[in-house]
Amino acid sequence: MTSRPLPNTETESNEVLGCLLHIQDINKLKYYLREVEADWLHTAKHKTLYKAIEECSEKDEVASIISLGAILNDDMISFVMDVMSSVSTTSLIEQHIKKLKQKGIKRLSILATSQSIDEMYKKDFDVSIDFLIDRLTKLRSKLSSDLTRTTEDKVNTMIDEQIESGSTEEDSVRQDITLGVNWLDNKMKIWRKQVVCLGARPAVGKTAFMLRIAYNQARFENLNVAVFIGESDAEELIRRICCMESGMDYYTAMNGFEGATHTQIDDFQNTALRIKEMKNFFVFGADEFNLSIHGIESCLIKTKVDFDCIHADYLQDFKPMGKDRNEKRRIFVSNNAREFKEICKRQNCAGFLLSQLNRSNDNKPPTQRDLKETSDIEQLVHVVLLLHNPNENKQFKHSEEKIVERWVYTGKTRLIKPFKINVAFEQESANFKGIYSGQF
Repeated sequence: MTSRPLPNTETESNEVLGCLLHIQDINKLKYYLREVEADWLHTAKHKTLYKAIEECSEKDEVASIISLGAILNDDMISFVMDVMSSVSTTSLIEQHIKKLKQKGIKRLSILATSQSIDEMYKKDFDVSIDFLIDRLTKLRSKLSSDLTRTTEDKVNTMIDEQIESGSTEEDSVRQDITLGVNWLDNKMKIWRKQVVCLGARPAVGKTAFMLRIAYNQARFENLNVAVFIGESDAEELIRRICCMESGMDYYTAMNGFEGATHTQIDDFQNTALRIKEMKNFFVFGADEFNLSIHGIESCLIKTKVDFDCIHADYLQDFKPMGKDRNEKRRIFVSNNAREFKEICKRQNCAGFLLSQLNRSNDNKPPTQRDLKETSDIEQLVHVVLLLHNPNENKQFKHSEEKIVERWVYTGKTRLIKPFKINVAFEQESANFKGIYSGQF
């Protein structure tokens, strides 16, 4: 009989622990720690590191090198550095945990099965093959059930604690909404019934920025997301997401993939299929919501889904409501922004609203005052983000650069600390790639 190796979970263990080490939000760290069982991990070192991260979380600390250094020896710290380098982002943590769980349960099942056979041989059991198969089948079923029950017990405990503290059914819904982009989630978070406004000048990438957040929220954070686009239809928007994921430029996608690589074509088609199968990602073109605020709420109600976040591109594109048709444009634009905020309150979801900027100060980084035709934006939204192309007016061939720099920074910071992030933007696929280092 040839021996087969046990399922190897080393890669998955490194990826999951690496993501846990990169998380900078203590609540998020505690949440994902509850999703992982130490027994799934590959080696004793992985389990030791997991317990150290768990110990940090119990002290309400994230797992930094400093906090881990007080718990682990020097040899383990070098192991921690290796694990951290195995991943660069936390956006795929749920996929990594899922893979680890599948392999981990299979590994434990095989080990338990082998131990059972050894015990029967040691005791000189004279058993039939049918009895042995039945015994092993029940054993594997019990093992998987016990592992599942462990997670369920933790969830039930959390529910009991909420009931004892007098929480309502609405409170049991997760109130904070992640944006699905690691470098942005480390700086800010939003909550249900709150609105974020993103302002940018033309051709800077505000729609691409919104699509990156919306798609990541649905795919990696498992949030129910709706996107409303005023400048194109749903099919065109999905095509843009496929270009972002595959690294293909939009012109190539529109011309039968001429000049695209096989990998780009496969990634494009796989993304299109994935979006089609997603039950939590909804895209509405201008023809579906009639470019009106009330049309947005009508679409949300018709889908019969409890949305976590809705995205609208862009504010100045919406039609005036009935009573505003004869009003000045500035008034009905502000009224539309106010009504969008009310929709988010009624639907108990977060909102992400795009806005144009005035072009009178093109040679300077935009400020909150440059938001076009929305003078009372401070009273309407909770956070203002501004997106800027710092090289817009510099004398060089900007279009020849594959990766260029964009600035993302706060305009209004009622709920978060001010920040500024230099982000890498890939021009061909209109995709935000992460922190800009200047070297790609």
